[in-house]
Amino acid sequence: MSRLKNSFGWFSLLGFLVGGILFLFFEKGDIVLWVNTMHHPVLDLLMKYWTYLGDGIMLLALLIGMLFYRYYFSIAVVVLTVLILLFSQGLKRTIFEGWKRPTAYFDEERDWNRVEGVDIATTNTFPSGHTTTGFAIWFFLSLVINRRWFYILGFILAVGVGFSRIYLLQHFFVDTYFGAALGMLAGLLTLVITRRILGPIGNGSWPEKSLRDLFRKA
Repeated sequence: MSRLKNSFGWFSLLGFLVGGILFLFFEKGDIVLWVNTMHHPVLDLLMKYWTYLGDGIMLLALLIGMLFYRYYFSIAVVVLTVLILLFSQGLKRTIFEGWKRPTAYFDEERDWNRVEGVDIATTNTFPSGHTTTGFAIWFFLSLVINRRWFYILGFILAVGVGFSRIYLLQHFFVDTYFGAALGMLAGLLTLVITRRILGPIGNGSWPEKSLRDLFRKA
């Protein structure tokens, strides 16, 4: 978990730079309008389910998985979850409460390309909670797994979550941009906080154990 220099972070930094340039050339809503013209049945199906990779249920799955790997990381997931809630839902429900999502911002009666079976929200657009969660989870996992192939895979999965939120008309590009930044920040702060609470990984204390050890004893 202490290895912060992985390519997931560098790819994200590059993405933030590119995204910052896009802000200079596009007005709010231009990107979501353009993406909405790209609809295709295959993409509809893919994005409909890809977006769940940034759903809150993924945090529960991650917690369960880490309990069987190391308690250390499961505690880190709890910290990560708290930070995600503070960053995404905290901002949505306070400073940016009521901000309109794409269909409400423009016109709900507009001839939108919609994905069947997806309920489109109309308020509390900033930031994108799914994108925050997606980047936080996959960045966290890239630090835990610490393999070059997973840096790339995790980054692709995280970016896909952000893109799916735009594709499904749930968010603007700016919502996903800052959602991704908040997700990365949550991941980095999780490392710092967990180390402060439990010390560095590999110190041989009880957090190094897992539920597997209980089953072995049984």
